[in-house]
Parts: sequence; C-alpha cells; structure tokens
Amino acid sequence: MKNTPVVNYYRFQVKRCLQPTEWNPDAIIVDYVKEGSTSYLDTKEMTILANRSSISYIIQENLQLAETKFKARAFLQWYSKYGIEEEEFLAAFERNKEILKSYSEI
Repeated sequence: MKNTPVVNYYRFQVKRCLQPTEWNPDAIIVDYVKEGSTSYLDTKEMTILANRSSISYIIQENLQLAETKFKARAFLQWYSKYGIEEEEFLAAFERNKEILKSYSEI
C-alpha cells in the first residue's frame, strides 16, 4: 500500500469508523485502485475491504429472501434453463447457514 498523506488519512478515518478488533487490526484494508493526476478535481477510486461480523445481518436477510422466493418457486424456470438445479439452491442455502453459524460463534 502506498503511504501517501491521502491514503494515510483515509486509512485512519475508515479504521476509526469501523473499529477493528484488537486481535485483528488488519481486517480493514484501504488502498487506491487507480490514481488520476495530482489535481484535486480529478476522479480517484479507492477500495476498502473489511472482514466484519456485522455482515451476518445482511447475509441473514438475503438468505431469508432467497429461501422465500425459492419456496414460492419464483424464477426457477430461468435458472433451470441454464442448467442450475434445485439441489444447487439447497446446497447454497446450507452453505450460507454454515457461514452465519460461524459468525455467531465469534
């Protein structure tokens, strides 16, 4: 990662907001994907990766919605058209439940 003042500033701000745990301070990574020119008005892009247990809430909501649609057989014809079978959905639901369980054990 580049140690420019801008990157250091954003790294500090992101870590201050997301507050990584003491035992995993590198769970949040801030870096530039691309830098434009030195002009302030040019577009700059940044990627922030964060491994947080708070993602479990989003996974849970998405899983519930997907299972509801699956039980209603919504859109299954489109998936089967491209070779995705119902067993693959069931396996994906189980894998997501395992992920949620591992997050709850943290």
